[in-house]
Amino acid sequence: MILTSALSRKSMALLVAQQFFSDNLYLYHSTNYPTNLMKKLLLACILLSANVAFSQTQYAVTFDGVDDYINVPSTTALGLSTNFTIETWILPTGPGSQGTQGGMIMNKESSYEIARYPDGSIQFALSANGTGSDWAWVNTGLIAPLNVWSHIALVKTGTTVRAYLNTSATSNHTGQPNTLAPNASDLRIGNRTSSPHFFNGRIDHVRIWNIARTQDEIKNSAFGKDITPTSTGLVANFRMDAGSGTTAANTATTYAGITGTLIGGAGWAASPVRFAGNAIALDGTDDYVASNHDISNLGPFTLEGWVNLRSYTANVGFFGQNDALEFGLSGVNTLTGWTAAGFSLSWNFTSTDIPLNTWHHYAFVGTGSALRLVVDGVERATVAAVASNYGTSTDRFRMGGQVWNATGGHLAGALDEIRVWNVARTNAQVLAGMNNELPTASTSNLLVYYRFNGGIATGDNSNLTVIPDMKGNQNATATNMLFTSGSTSNLVSQPPALVILPVHLISFTAEQQQGVVMLNWLTAQETGSRDFIVQHSVNGADWTAIGSLPAAGNSEIQNGYHTRHETPASGVNYYRLLQRDIDGRESYSVIRTVRFTAISSGFMVLSNPVINDIELFIRQAGVIRITNQSGQVLRTQTVLPGRLSINKSALTPGTYFISMGGQTEKLLLR
Repeated sequence: MILTSALSRKSMALLVAQQFFSDNLYLYHSTNYPTNLMKKLLLACILLSANVAFSQTQYAVTFDGVDDYINVPSTTALGLSTNFTIETWILPTGPGSQGTQGGMIMNKESSYEIARYPDGSIQFALSANGTGSDWAWVNTGLIAPLNVWSHIALVKTGTTVRAYLNTSATSNHTGQPNTLAPNASDLRIGNRTSSPHFFNGRIDHVRIWNIARTQDEIKNSAFGKDITPTSTGLVANFRMDAGSGTTAANTATTYAGITGTLIGGAGWAASPVRFAGNAIALDGTDDYVASNHDISNLGPFTLEGWVNLRSYTANVGFFGQNDALEFGLSGVNTLTGWTAAGFSLSWNFTSTDIPLNTWHHYAFVGTGSALRLVVDGVERATVAAVASNYGTSTDRFRMGGQVWNATGGHLAGALDEIRVWNVARTNAQVLAGMNNELPTASTSNLLVYYRFNGGIATGDNSNLTVIPDMKGNQNATATNMLFTSGSTSNLVSQPPALVILPVHLISFTAEQQQGVVMLNWLTAQETGSRDFIVQHSVNGADWTAIGSLPAAGNSEIQNGYHTRHETPASGVNYYRLLQRDIDGRESYSVIRTVRFTAISSGFMVLSNPVINDIELFIRQAGVIRITNQSGQVLRTQTVLPGRLSINKSALTPGTYFISMGGQTEKLLLR
């Protein structure tokens, strides 16, 4: 889920540069919060995160099926053996040059290769002895159709090879060679070394790993997310994004000397393959998203997701399964959840509650004893509904249409972040989880999960139609939709509140405390994170960088970050985080606001009790006086606005008073 930013990269660079000239933010970073404080933070904060993508042209390498290929000179690192993963995106536009074996996707002669046969089947071959005398093609049974982008992954673990199509469809192949002998063959993409075997179409994002990646890892990085130059096990990452020239650069940095060269006229063409995180728009006429998942026979359940209504229309389905569990608008201004078990409930809303063309989060929950409707984390309706099975039907899960009935009820609007659970999520859980993506591998009771990530918002995605199920193997299909550029594209920008960071952000808060604004955020895990830029605005539109804090980089533990803005403006102050990744990606957090009342005091003590020097923040010019408990003036000093440090070496430990104008504060010196 990504909110497209209007800022240019140059503007963003200027924003970041401003941080070096700001001295009004106090920051520190700690790992491993005290347990009681962590619990308080977790209970007090809504789980929120953010992400921003910049619109730009993406590329793939195009192969004519006659003489085009990429050659990568042999290196020891490319000699894969016991465990490895090969993955790539392909857009075949023809059968390939080899009459029987079609087009080669990747080949290291007499070691490993993967091809798309003329019938669309994905097949591979492995050689244990390094000469190729023992290898034979293995048909995965997975079909990559013509003129459609497909993600292919081959994972070898010892003697077992598992193949994936679009991260979900799988096939297992046992009895494969345990090890592959090294040889000096070059790696070729789009052809093989021993004979002409040219691929016809486009290839993008070729990655080679010397580890066996999990399905969850493959799902989450299929579009390039979380692939850093030093990712564990990454041998080569050919992103194919140059757009010109004859070099296929390798962005992985662990192993040197791995670079590809385009041969025979192989060139560049546009590609929608990118991590962008979008929502899906529907025309209200015939568009819908079809999943083959069956949500029959559920006891406790939760259906949830983000919806943007373009019109108030009766009998419009948000998401659900016809004649089992149905959720959407039963009337023009009536939100309804219906079950085949004979229970239903509704909430009548106004245009003030749910304005058109705005994003809202909706959840339909069954507990086994009651039904609930929850909107934007607030329970809007509940009814007693005792059932161990809320409904069964022969239909399948649908989004944006064919929910209230099997043929119609299409939504005019947009959808995002659709989830189905076999557990009744509490209102607090719905609220806590609605604004951030879920870590799919560790999330239990989640049945299917559609993020709509990938592709270019309002761009040409006409050949990229797969909608991955991020939890299981029920990829969805966009039906009757155009994925071309501009207003006809079905990929649009995410809900502003629904955001992703390259880190998993647990919380981000801003609170007024003693004349300053305290900002705190907590991350659960970080992958390739570089730093956080703290930004401030007085109108929510124009932002200024007011400080920075290094990020943890790669971490699977909780990390706490804390800031203090010492010069907030009178009135409403807006705060957000710009998180930067080490590979150049950037993303925003949700915006926090604090209404700040002007402080009449002229100064603030920054640390009390005082251990080292006396640290002050001066709000207005004046004369500071330090006195002891007897009222004796020990020091006077004329001060100007800003930070001030006073050496306390001439003062013995004890109690003192510091004053300016009509303000007096007690100091405890140790």
